[in-house]
Amino acid sequence: MAISKEGLNNFDFSVLKIFIASNVDQESQKITNEFVGQINRRKTEKSKLVIARSTTESHLDSGNAIYFEITPEMSSDYEIRNKRGSLSIIAKNKETLKWLGYNLISILGDFHFLENSDLPPSYLNFHTGHFDFHMKYREPHLLPNTDVKITEVLHTHSVDKDWGIWGHNLEKVFVDGVPLNARALTPNGRNNNQLCFSSEETYSAVETFIKNHYGEVEEKRFMIAPNDNKVVCTCASCKKNGNTNESATPAVSNLLNKLAKTFPKHHFFTIAYHTTTEAPKIKMEPNTGVFISTINFPKSVHIDRKNQSVQDFSRLVKQWNNNVNNIYIWDYISNFDDYLSPFPVLARFKNQQKYFHSLGVSGIFLNGSGYDYSPFDDIKTYVLSALMINPSLSVQKLIKSYCNKFYPVTGSVISEYIIGIEQQNISSNNNINVYSSFRNVTTSYLDQDRFLLFYEKLTQLRDKAKDQELKSIDKLLTALSYTRLQMFYHNGNLSNGFFNLVNGNLEVSNKVEPTLNRLKEYQGFEKFEKYKEDGGYLNTYLSEWESLKSKPLISNLIQKTQVREISSGQFLKESVLLSDNIPGFTSDFHQGWLISGESLNIECILKMYSKSSSTIEMKFLINERFRMLQPQKIEIILNGKVMETFSEKDLTQSGNTMLLKKKLKVNNKQKLEVRIYKNSTSTRALIACDEILLY
Repeated sequence: MAISKEGLNNFDFSVLKIFIASNVDQESQKITNEFVGQINRRKTEKSKLVIARSTTESHLDSGNAIYFEITPEMSSDYEIRNKRGSLSIIAKNKETLKWLGYNLISILGDFHFLENSDLPPSYLNFHTGHFDFHMKYREPHLLPNTDVKITEVLHTHSVDKDWGIWGHNLEKVFVDGVPLNARALTPNGRNNNQLCFSSEETYSAVETFIKNHYGEVEEKRFMIAPNDNKVVCTCASCKKNGNTNESATPAVSNLLNKLAKTFPKHHFFTIAYHTTTEAPKIKMEPNTGVFISTINFPKSVHIDRKNQSVQDFSRLVKQWNNNVNNIYIWDYISNFDDYLSPFPVLARFKNQQKYFHSLGVSGIFLNGSGYDYSPFDDIKTYVLSALMINPSLSVQKLIKSYCNKFYPVTGSVISEYIIGIEQQNISSNNNINVYSSFRNVTTSYLDQDRFLLFYEKLTQLRDKAKDQELKSIDKLLTALSYTRLQMFYHNGNLSNGFFNLVNGNLEVSNKVEPTLNRLKEYQGFEKFEKYKEDGGYLNTYLSEWESLKSKPLISNLIQKTQVREISSGQFLKESVLLSDNIPGFTSDFHQGWLISGESLNIECILKMYSKSSSTIEMKFLINERFRMLQPQKIEIILNGKVMETFSEKDLTQSGNTMLLKKKLKVNNKQKLEVRIYKNSTSTRALIACDEILLY
């Protein structure tokens, strides 16, 4: 994004000689020297720029001088003084001054043939003024931001760089194992799955860990959070602090305050989650804080302030804000059931961030695909980091400027597609679940025709790309091939589906093979193994496709199924899953399985056929972690009369599935119903059923 002379007030970046000066303090001089070194290293043969490093401020009045200074006590995050012939840049800390330096190099490169191809386009105008970052803590948890160099350039934070303890990992401070007194005491005795936050052993272990690993020289953040369960310590000390059977907030808050006083240069956070959801009733130290999850906050662009979830979240933030200075939120920017399909989040984040800020939020952890690749993650990292610094920036301009620089051949096609799905999301204002099956994705925000057109355009342009753009496009097309395969799979025998009906038989279309082959190329890329958060390995997904291709598809004599939950009487929209001729993937319950928490009555509408003796077959997915259990019993009903009843002993287990396969005398003039009763060992048990086959 080249900036004109007019856009830079009076400082002329096109002059061929620039004096570089700095304050006399060691840090300011160090950062300034690094800046000068980078300029000189980045000069190309065409560059005529001369940089003169001055150790004094004498050149500031001689014209064409840039001055750097770090002033920790300043009230704003940084200040720009731009006047004719001089540009002064004053920052609160070295990280901010480095970031401003990278922006300057990006701008200078456009005037002086500097090698700046690794730097994103600058969105700063360097106008005179005092400036504050919209968010003090800024982390887009996407793959590019796990690179420390990227965090410097974009001025973002990261869990690997900025945190000594992150998440539910407090037990790592106990080098020799957790002592008995540091375990939570409950009415049932000591609990090995939770900690006591009032014990001296716990405090001593954290204190020693910090002193041994970090001291007080380098500023770090530490997450002091209970393990991920609802167990609360109710020992005498914890009760004295204020713990109840449901709330560990009092003991955790006291520990945070104690650590904050011991280490005033560090920052100590907890999570408003499970047993620490309740806000503390005591005043917390200035260097403490909390993360509040937005998991129940609607994921739509426009905020309905009358929505109960919005009101509940706002109330919780305000409660914590009464006694805590640093309120951070834990937001979500990926579909954790599908990392590889396009996911609109930029417009939603821009709008919601302003609301969060109005509540007193000063930092954001944007939970994304993390250490796994996802399409457009470089673009999203750039745009999100910019918006957390300045929310008034245009999402469209940011996308276009980034794509124009890093995708010279394909950039216009990529930016057009991303902007298109973002605009569609603004118009529809759908509440997009961050755990969504592909069926929900295509009904919510992913237009298949638009995607296919983009996929084809990108494929056609691929051969014209070179160097880094070619590598990026190859990786992107490989990822999007997963989305293309998902369309093949879920469309069945429709125009974009994976099988055809030929002479009464089902055959896998040869259209699938090129896309499958392209997805297999994922093995040639780093950090590219998964398509979703839980499991989701691409080698497993591809093996499901190979299995699908290798086994003959059976044409189902059941034309249509209508599924009703027996208790509620509700008819399920996904009834088609039991008669669509698409076998479920045993590795992923989102792939072809109908899931319900109630017993089911299934009415089967049969095709016209002559024979009366058939085989009925149905398969169930077993996944105890997600409460998917074998059915209690299955009834076959003809013309309203129960003809057969089957139990668990009639099911054959194979891996994580159970199969019922029985002969059945039925013809198309009879009314066929199947009744599946869920497992009675748990009220929360689910039924996960694949195709009900009749052949």
